[in-house]
Amino acid sequence: MQRIQFTIGDHALEIEPMQQVGGAHPAPSEDLFGVDASLQIYADDLGLSLSTVRNYRFAAHRWPEEQRRHGVSHKVHYILASIGDDTERFETIGAPPLDERAGVRRWTTGLAKKHVGQRPDRPETVPQKVAAIHRLAGDDEVAAQVAADVLRRPAVAAKVVADDTARHMVNKAQTTQHKTEVVHDLIEDDTVAAQVASDVLRRPEVAARVVADDTARHAVNRAQTDSSQQQADTFRRQTPAGRAGGRAGGRAGGEEDRADRRVPGPGRRLPSFRGRLREDGAPAARPAAVGRRTGRPGAERRALPGRSGLDRDCRRDRRRRRGRGTRPPSAGRVAVAKRSPASERHADLIRTALFEVAPAGMVLIRLMGSCELSRWQTRRGLATLRDLCAERGWPPVTWTRDLGYHFCASEAELEEWERAWLSEKLTQFRRVITGTIGPHLALFPKSTWAGYLSDQMKAIESNLTMAARPPH
Repeated sequence: MQRIQFTIGDHALEIEPMQQVGGAHPAPSEDLFGVDASLQIYADDLGLSLSTVRNYRFAAHRWPEEQRRHGVSHKVHYILASIGDDTERFETIGAPPLDERAGVRRWTTGLAKKHVGQRPDRPETVPQKVAAIHRLAGDDEVAAQVAADVLRRPAVAAKVVADDTARHMVNKAQTTQHKTEVVHDLIEDDTVAAQVASDVLRRPEVAARVVADDTARHAVNRAQTDSSQQQADTFRRQTPAGRAGGRAGGRAGGEEDRADRRVPGPGRRLPSFRGRLREDGAPAARPAAVGRRTGRPGAERRALPGRSGLDRDCRRDRRRRRGRGTRPPSAGRVAVAKRSPASERHADLIRTALFEVAPAGMVLIRLMGSCELSRWQTRRGLATLRDLCAERGWPPVTWTRDLGYHFCASEAELEEWERAWLSEKLTQFRRVITGTIGPHLALFPKSTWAGYLSDQMKAIESNLTMAARPPH
């Protein structure tokens, strides 16, 4: 076969010898008859294509008969014919490379193309295979199908995600549903899921959307309650303050139950409402019978709607919310006022909430949410709880910027809080003396009240100064 191909090439050279670039220029009176026209006639006679005859002619020109190697295919001769230097070309064909597949030195089409830098027919190395796949996957549909198929192999997917560019492009192309599925696959481990949830909930927009989901919000609240209960149990078992608080709470339980029983219920506050409606929903007899039955004058008037104590409380609360009623007393005045059963119940709710999170604390907003109390009810409950702590020997309730409200049983922490409180009050007294009483005396030097108040306030300032800086 090699001899036939070289023979065809030699005959083609005889018909049209190889010429310099540009070819021969015919005389003006001659018709131009090109190389391809002559070779086409020869190819038609042989039944071959023009390109095949041209290739045979080129190989015969590059390889003289004495340099042709028997045992080496004509295809290899044609590939190595691209080597421009004759000496190098003749030496190259005489030194065949090692064929790793066969284990012998020989020339193959692939080795010849590799030697001259051409693309091999069958890729062998990773770069050659990648280049071949890129050529075949030039169409986007083909490339997408190939990528989907190979990414189903776990080893391939693991190597792909290690490429930052590829991973980011995949993430960017994903829809919300796809991203959600990917996240669910990644957070199968509870530790990873907890870390991811903690990170994303620090973003206000994410937290706002999560709390709108009732199931998620209830799960978080339930987990928080369980965690708080565990911390409270640990606090009660391991700390002296917790054990003391637990014993005191047990002794006070009977008193608190009795206080709850003293609170009038709807039936007691509204006795005239009993029987106001029949079973069919129609109005019953007038409540005047109640006054006649009791024999007390005015009982009928008190039993009418809008006259009960509960109604008065509701009206007073509405006026207070609208700003028309009197303002509720401050937390400082509540401490010395008579405690109500409602404030004691609020104090018990706050005590339970603080024991659940102990030794940690709660800020005011979180304490309001945990006890389901308003801001005013929470402050009344805190004031009452401080009185109860003093009466029953519980650790005092203090507030710090880091922990919020919490039970404090540390001597160093209590001393630090008291020093800070003294420093704050001392600053307030000094500002009153210099900002109000001093100008008062300057305007009215003969004022008996201003002089008396100035002396007393300076005495209090001196005492506070001594208390804030005790001798070592």
